[in-house]
Parts: sequence; structure tokens; C-alpha cells
Amino acid sequence: MKYEIFMGDVKNKEQFHDLIQETLPCPPYYGRNLDALYDVLTEQGSGWEVVFHGYDEILHWTPGNAEALKSICEDAMAACPDLKIVFED
Repeated sequence: MKYEIFMGDVKNKEQFHDLIQETLPCPPYYGRNLDALYDVLTEQGSGWEVVFHGYDEILHWTPGNAEALKSICEDAMAACPDLKIVFED
């Protein structure tokens, strides 16, 4: 299953997690933080390809969180070998 996440209009963490919930099949109790995203990716992500479009956009409003997002995605791919996550500018 391929999920494409277009982040061009995202300006803050709340909008980012809104987009995650709209795009990925998150459980109703999704915690709206990066730890919760990691859980979704590792618990449900086997066979997924997740493409983050516009990654460079979030670097402008929150560089620390952008790097943390990339880091948890790398960790999730290591924990779930059938998960592929791509970041595109």
C-alpha cells in the first residue's frame, strides 16, 4: 500500500498530525506526536510505502521536528523491514 503525504501547506505540528490522520489508517487513539506515529508505522506499516512530499517545507517552520521525523522514520524502517519511507523535496 502506498501513502503519499503532501506537506506543502503544513505550517505547524497540529496541521502535520491532522494530515497524518487523514492519510494513514491511524487508530482512533492516535496520540498526535512522533512517538504515536512511530507506533503506527511499526505496528501497521508492513508492506507500506510512505512518501513525504515537500519535506523541505517543514524544515522552514520546525527544523528540529523535521529531523526528529526523519529519525523516527529511519528507526521504524529498521524495526519493520517491509516498510519503505521516502522524503522528497
